[in-house]
Amino acid sequence: MIRPTPAWRELSRRQGNLVRTAVAALTIASCSPATPSETNIDTASQAAAEIGDKPVIAAEPVDLLALPDGPLGVSTLDAYIAAFQDYEPADEFSPRKFDDSVLAGREFAFELSKSEWPAQGGFWYGYDAERNQLKLQLSLANARHYQGKKYQPDFQYVPFTYIATVEGIEAGSNAFGVAGTYKVSRHERYGVGIASENAKLGLFPKEGRFIHGSLQKEVSMTPDEARAATQGLKVRLAGTLTIDRKYKSVIACNTDKTKPSFDYPYNENWQECLLSGTFTSVEIVSPSAGVLASWGAKETKR
Repeated sequence: MIRPTPAWRELSRRQGNLVRTAVAALTIASCSPATPSETNIDTASQAAAEIGDKPVIAAEPVDLLALPDGPLGVSTLDAYIAAFQDYEPADEFSPRKFDDSVLAGREFAFELSKSEWPAQGGFWYGYDAERNQLKLQLSLANARHYQGKKYQPDFQYVPFTYIATVEGIEAGSNAFGVAGTYKVSRHERYGVGIASENAKLGLFPKEGRFIHGSLQKEVSMTPDEARAATQGLKVRLAGTLTIDRKYKSVIACNTDKTKPSFDYPYNENWQECLLSGTFTSVEIVSPSAGVLASWGAKETKR
């Protein structure tokens, strides 16, 4: 899910504990414009008249790390990953890293539209007009910094949040002194999956020491039925969070940096974080046709 950089990423630390706070902003509508100075004066006067002697009540801090009853959604998973990234020990007696053990064993559940599924492999469908079969496939994302290299990836996961920030444009030159410019950007991708080899992802079939395969289904439909059913497709995923044996935590992060070239004029800083977990239920849902395919305890056949 593509999101702007969350405002709640700023953390307040009290006695070494991370507490996320939501900031409430008071917006005062401006009067009809005259000159900038007149508008500012009129707005300030109006605000003062409306407030009068009424006490201004500060917004209560909201702890976004408080765990709700039931399965954990994207907002809670986002908050814990951000807390893991931003954690700093209060002193030499404090734990060296953020304690996320409270997440182990907790259930999660979230929903992604087709456009929000990872671009690599991703969420694919096709139609066999000769057999009247709608083919559906879900594939995992691999850690970006392993792509294109000879060895296999550790991180395999379903991303639920993607944050991209353009930080500016810089000048540079290649080894021959040819000048050029390139964009500097930061990318963060969060998801649920596995952080090390030999870990199990639940419903996604394992096809080797490192690799998990895709989920696939075929559904019998006429062309008109398939055309309507594939509009607005969503995937619902649920499972249980676990502690990764390699990282000794639920959350694991990796970083990578792409150096710019004249063929690819981008300086990209990537950070990928995932929560280790196993998927116990996956459904592909159509707004018009209902559940097209499912895997797990509630598996249905069409």
